[in-house]
Amino acid sequence: MPATSLLISHREMQTARDAGRAQPLTEAITEFVRYWSEWWVSSPDGWLRVTDAHLASRLDSARTRLDATAEEEACRRAQTAGDKEEWP
Repeated sequence: MPATSLLISHREMQTARDAGRAQPLTEAITEFVRYWSEWWVSSPDGWLRVTDAHLASRLDSARTRLDATAEEEACRRAQTAGDKEEWP
C-alpha cells in the first residue's frame, strides 16, 4: 500500500528497505530514499516526504546520472575482464 501521509515511521521505511521497495540515493547517501515513486528524507521523527518539486527533480537527475555512471563502469569492467580471458 502506498504511503499516503507526509511522515512515515523509521520502522515502516526499514521494512520497505528490507523488502527492496525503498532504495537510497546511493549506498553512501542514505538520508534520501525513493519509496512509492516519491523521495523521502530522514528526520529524527521519521521519514518526511519531499514535497518540493525542484528538489525531487534534482534527486531524480542525480539518481539518473549515478545509474548511468555505474552502468558505464560495469561495462568497462566487463570489457577489461573479457580482454583477460583466454580463448581455446
